[in-house]
Amino acid sequence: MEQRSPESELAFIRNMMMQTRRTAVDNGMNYMFWGVWIAASAVVGYCSSVFHWHLGWYLWTGVISIGWIVSWLLIRQIRRRSGVTSLAGNILVAVWAGCGIASTLVGFVGGMTVLGNGITGVIALITGTGFYISGVLYGSAWLRYYAAFGWWLTGVLMFLFPGIHVLLMLALAMVLFQLVPGIVLYRQWRQEQAA
Repeated sequence: MEQRSPESELAFIRNMMMQTRRTAVDNGMNYMFWGVWIAASAVVGYCSSVFHWHLGWYLWTGVISIGWIVSWLLIRQIRRRSGVTSLAGNILVAVWAGCGIASTLVGFVGGMTVLGNGITGVIALITGTGFYISGVLYGSAWLRYYAAFGWWLTGVLMFLFPGIHVLLMLALAMVLFQLVPGIVLYRQWRQEQAA
């Protein structure tokens, strides 16, 4: 059996991504959903702390649970519409499912242990990693550098300037580095579907 180098394996995956792009789960809807959903939730979380509404765990348990359900439904919907699943789509789902599981564990388990204020910073770093990997798979420099580095910079700023205002930083990052890439991906997907 022929052994491939890591570079040739990555090139193979990239080629598959380009050839099966229409069937990949890459229409940007999940990016847009999470961008709006978490941005709004972060603003509510910030207001909850400032105005002493004490929503805390109730808010984030509901937000994350609903988020996972909606993501699953969006993935199912596009797969049903296309009638095909692809390796490229499966890789993207796996990357973001892994990032989502890690972020969920950091948020809930980290919140009960030593992470405290560092939770949002760690989640921002995980999200940046997801965008970086997705950008490499897509062969998309803008996705890799704009979104990934935007998230990583946000994570660093959250560590350097901890406090309740990190929720506002999270909301802004969700709009700039999650919603905006989702809109761009959605437009590209629509153009490819029309072609």
